[in-house]
Amino acid sequence: MKKRILSLMLALLMMSFMASCGKDENSSEAGTKSASEEISSVNSAEASEDKSEAASEEKSEEVSEEEEFMAYKEDKSGYLKGEQTENLNFNSKTIKALDFKGTFKDAHIDENGRLVMDDGDDLYFALFESDVMNVGEFSSMLISWNANAGDGKVQVYVSYEAEDGTWSDYFTFGVWSDKKNVSTSKSKSDDYAKMNVDTFSPKKQTTGNIKFKINLLRNGKYRPVLENITIATPEMKSATPGKYPEEAIIDVPMRSQHAPENGSRGNVMCSATTVAMALEHLGFKQSTYDTAMGTYDVEYDGYGNWLFSVAEAGSKGYYTFCDFYNEDMMKYALSKGYTIGCSTMLTQAGHVVLVTGYTVIDGVEYYVVNDPNVNSSKVEVTNYTCEYFNSVWLKSNFNNLGVVYVFQGQY
Repeated sequence: MKKRILSLMLALLMMSFMASCGKDENSSEAGTKSASEEISSVNSAEASEDKSEAASEEKSEEVSEEEEFMAYKEDKSGYLKGEQTENLNFNSKTIKALDFKGTFKDAHIDENGRLVMDDGDDLYFALFESDVMNVGEFSSMLISWNANAGDGKVQVYVSYEAEDGTWSDYFTFGVWSDKKNVSTSKSKSDDYAKMNVDTFSPKKQTTGNIKFKINLLRNGKYRPVLENITIATPEMKSATPGKYPEEAIIDVPMRSQHAPENGSRGNVMCSATTVAMALEHLGFKQSTYDTAMGTYDVEYDGYGNWLFSVAEAGSKGYYTFCDFYNEDMMKYALSKGYTIGCSTMLTQAGHVVLVTGYTVIDGVEYYVVNDPNVNSSKVEVTNYTCEYFNSVWLKSNFNNLGVVYVFQGQY
């Protein structure tokens, strides 16, 4: 692979040209680091040929969007019903709805192993509340989910036990829906904890005991269904990565968040562009703009909510979750063929990119990155030295780990 290393000046010019993307200074992405270190050059590469058209694009225009999606999902017969080929939950635990233990109110687990609302034309709300479970002491928590809400809503909450035996109130990770302009985060702070957009942080010493709660809200005929949730903390250490080769590169279609069709807000669509590229690689192609509408957070007024981003991929029939990774964990996942979204400080406001591989050039280790923040007239893959990338990805307040989107695909 022919590469050329840019000078420091050229790297700085490129970064200053590119618009920032991500969370603002008050969000969980706050704490920028300088991007003045030397970066490798952009490797010229034309965007890949389309892997396949999404099933929804093959349907008649007369078919509704909801019917179109459900037909597509039915074709994916293995979705969340078999065993994972790889365990990529390194600091997280995925709990299938089939394994939920707790109290069901107007809800049950259907024949497909999903949490669903009971039948009844007058039923518009259902609830599941888990038994107490121990996840170990933690400093931060993300709970992501895979569901299909249609025009309805899904809401996930968490409560934790403090060291003195008292429990916090339930904090919500937001209201999420497939419907545009409905999903919204619910930031909150009290004496026990803080919910900052998508990240839950306790203020008291924890015992590790938590409870989670899920609300399903119906709107019209469609009833939300939930496949699973994934609980992630920087301290969980649920698995250890195995050995991986010196190089692994995945061919993934490249996109620019600055493409004209994304409009004036394309400069803040890095997370949505990352999700769109990963979905296209997995076999579901939709526009970056439509993906952004699926990740949009009304309260935050942005497209970079980590949980809504993975929920968008999950709603299309793909097992996707948030986790906390380090370099070894990411390289192991990449070596097994899985693309990884990374939340970084490549820009001052925060920036999400899709890591598609790693390689060694002249004795220096690089990540191969589908960075959405490239000129739309010259869409190119970017190589970042692992040393530099790690410096803007791994965070001391997350136990020297970084937030990732794991696109594991179908079971």
